[in-house]
Amino acid sequence: MFADYVYEKSAAKYADKILLIDADHLAEDTRFTDGFKARGFEIVVYHDDLSFRIEYEEKIKSREGRIAVVVTPDQYVPYDLRRRMTAYKVSLADLFPRLNTAVLRESDSATYDLVSSAYERTYDQYQTSAATEQFLRVQAYSKENVRGNLDSSFQELLRRSEGCTSYREWFAIAEEKARIDCMAVQYDLAMDTTEINLRFRDYILSQYGKLSTSMDRESPVLVSKAMEFMHEHSKKFIIIVMDGMSEFDWRILSRSFNSIHYRQTAAFAMIPTVTSVSRQCLLSNKYPRELVNPWSQSKEKQEFIDCAKNLGFADTQIEWKESELENDDLKNYKAKAEYYVRQHQDNAVIQKLKSNVPLTGEDVKVLEGILWSEVGTKQEYEAEYGAKPLGEFVREIVGLDMNAAKAAFASFLNDTNLDSRQIYFVNQIVEYIVHNGMMKDLSVLQEPPFTDQGSIVEVFTDLTVWLGIRRAIEQVNANAAA
Repeated sequence: MFADYVYEKSAAKYADKILLIDADHLAEDTRFTDGFKARGFEIVVYHDDLSFRIEYEEKIKSREGRIAVVVTPDQYVPYDLRRRMTAYKVSLADLFPRLNTAVLRESDSATYDLVSSAYERTYDQYQTSAATEQFLRVQAYSKENVRGNLDSSFQELLRRSEGCTSYREWFAIAEEKARIDCMAVQYDLAMDTTEINLRFRDYILSQYGKLSTSMDRESPVLVSKAMEFMHEHSKKFIIIVMDGMSEFDWRILSRSFNSIHYRQTAAFAMIPTVTSVSRQCLLSNKYPRELVNPWSQSKEKQEFIDCAKNLGFADTQIEWKESELENDDLKNYKAKAEYYVRQHQDNAVIQKLKSNVPLTGEDVKVLEGILWSEVGTKQEYEAEYGAKPLGEFVREIVGLDMNAAKAAFASFLNDTNLDSRQIYFVNQIVEYIVHNGMMKDLSVLQEPPFTDQGSIVEVFTDLTVWLGIRRAIEQVNANAAA
């Protein structure tokens, strides 16, 4: 791990007060200070002489406690403070003297974990650009090195999460889990990190009720305090809401932000974590029980405007734009309805449709309320889709969950009497239904890829097997016919 590597290279093992001179601005991108924090150091980011003296001068002078102060080379630290700390310059050139620094700087900061583990296993010189690029390609990015890094990282994550009761530490754990998951996908390595999810669930069940009373000057603890936090830390701010984005998704998206300077923080969602509640709590500075209509987004614009006014903003300083819905191509009923369904896949009824669970009469009423009242009218729906059942409409948009699709055809996929061509045929049906939600038009079975290994008659010489598969298809379709 890069954080451990930096710690081992520093003088921290021999001193309790460390001045880390972050020459290449690595602290924010790589979190190398985690290596010091794990060994009992309090991490302090230096801003200016006055604020530092007020809060930390006595601690620096004291013989008690361990402190690591992070500064950049251009920041002035008075001599009387500086002399009480052991200085260590953190730079790529000092950490990896046998590699080409320019090439390293062009690499993703996530690469440094791999570089540090591979670097310690070789004593060759790689100072030229070509040599360093070869080192990265052949040694740092090798599957063996990546696997070792991920296994080591995950074991450390299990250690950190064991009995963890610090919400701030859980933010860091979530980020590290996302890094491991992303890298495993990138290098096509099997990694099961679900144990972290289970431990987080246990933490939430026991500690969530206490979070509303937690205070943190670095970030809002709950999303319902995000507006207030942004107001206190910025005169102008824009909120961009992307529903349902996980740490995994953010890690991939954030790679496009390398040229943008930003500070990353995290907050806990409100429970229940459905879109309508989460978004309104974010935009209104309210808890769920305070919302006028927590189960609908129809009031969120007004909630946002009221919140902004309460924070002291004038009408001319407040603007609301739901960009996708205000585009000309999204003003018609069809676009609004499809957009709504895609953005609300956490809705219980929509989840049923995605999971191939038959709908009840109450479920149908929920869909009617959404599509015939909230999004538009019944007349608009029928003008666009005719008599198409509401469940079919939703299923065609969200598709079918892969596990649910496989379960629907499990009796065939697990049948040892089926040959490879028949298994292939059933798997193609599963893939089709996962992406399209249903299979209403069976004529598609007369086209590739279904016919790649023969027609239905050629593949299923015993037509009773085919008829069983057809009944399974019809049942999947029927479960959406609400």
